[in-house]
Amino acid sequence: MEITVSIILIAIAIWLIRKILAQSLRGEVDLLSTRNFFFVGFLIFHLTSGVLAVWFPLTDEFAISDVTRPAFLFCWFVVLFLAIFLFAYKRGWGVRRLAHSVTPQNAPAPIVLLMLGIPLVGLGLVFRFLLTGIPIFGALSGMFGAGLMAMAAGAVSWAWFPRLFNPFFATIALLVIVAGVAGTLMGSFGRRDVLGVLAGVAWGAYHGWYKHMGPRRVLTFIAVVSVPAMFLLAGFTAVRHINKTDRSFGQLFSEAAAADIGQAILDLFSGQRCANYVMYFINTRPVDRDYDTLHQVKLFVSFPVPRQFWDDKPDGIARTVVKEVNVQGVPEGYNIGPGILGHCANDNPWIALPLYAVFLALFLRLMDEMIVVHPNNPFVVLPVGAAIGQILGLARGETATFLFHACAAIAISWIMMRVVAAAGRALGWGTGAQQAFEAEQADVDVAYANEAAAYVDGYQDAYGDDERVA
Repeated sequence: MEITVSIILIAIAIWLIRKILAQSLRGEVDLLSTRNFFFVGFLIFHLTSGVLAVWFPLTDEFAISDVTRPAFLFCWFVVLFLAIFLFAYKRGWGVRRLAHSVTPQNAPAPIVLLMLGIPLVGLGLVFRFLLTGIPIFGALSGMFGAGLMAMAAGAVSWAWFPRLFNPFFATIALLVIVAGVAGTLMGSFGRRDVLGVLAGVAWGAYHGWYKHMGPRRVLTFIAVVSVPAMFLLAGFTAVRHINKTDRSFGQLFSEAAAADIGQAILDLFSGQRCANYVMYFINTRPVDRDYDTLHQVKLFVSFPVPRQFWDDKPDGIARTVVKEVNVQGVPEGYNIGPGILGHCANDNPWIALPLYAVFLALFLRLMDEMIVVHPNNPFVVLPVGAAIGQILGLARGETATFLFHACAAIAISWIMMRVVAAAGRALGWGTGAQQAFEAEQADVDVAYANEAAAYVDGYQDAYGDDERVA
């Protein structure tokens, strides 16, 4: 059984990677799209994790006496979820109309975009450290801060990478990126916030420059950026549970440098045993515990309501299951990764699996379609990139929590980027550079239009000479 399940999951993983690369090379889906970031998370937390789960079952409180049935059902869950997700993503019911309804302002000049990164990262730090103590609003403030710092990193990267060796652009960009990384690491931190800033750099550089450079340069860029980011993230993964709120920035780097990076990288790519937990839910629902039908929907809707106003507010299954099995010797607030498929198993898979697959597919398709419609406008592209750290975690769960964080990051980034840009225009900052940039873009647009018209005329002439009929 172990061999059969492993072969199936490995085959699906290879097929999914091939699909991502093939569609990118054909220009059908951007290599750095929200869909592909979700797929990376799914690969790690369900496919590679699934292979390890059948060969190395858990022996703790989540142990399963016989993994044959849950492993078999796990494979079916994977196949059905991906099939429904891909079908819904491709169909995109109503998504194109919504994407075309977005009417952004003109793209900013590179120098204007670069300088926007400074107030944006500053606002991110204010939201993260100064406003979190405000009653009711404080819970949202941390999410807003993380999203703004990720978008600031994307903004300066969009402006910097096309002129990589310009010392002024490089200095400002690096200062903003370092401030963003430091802001997400200081105090109590989660890997998704750090990852969001690092992913923001890749997102801004890719959509602002590298996606126009051809597949070879794109893949080289991804490799160069991802390797140091992986080691950095692995180091922080190894130390994030140690004295979590009592470390300076320098102490954190020292501890990360001394950590077992190899083991941390293995933990990252093993999906932190996420598939084992999925199989636990498959094995225990509804035999030992009743389904909690559409629990993730209830959690998402109730998420912004402070618990002080709602005694019975739904809690994340990632936390409650720790109490359910009475896990011993773990710190307060400890949680596990139930996986999107674990949520489906807990939330009544007959309803939850198709519903969650369709909803996530349409949500991600909308994000990607807005970028297709406005590919060169950072006022559209960058707010979407502010949520990448959360989108990567959707497959791990708690999915409703990650999705709410993603929506909060996109919303605050969309709003604040426009507010800061409007304030800059009102004060006259960068007016000359913006006017020159828009004039240059108008000339480029005219040239593109003339070229397209000439191409169409030539094509129509050739078509008529061939005496074919449409």
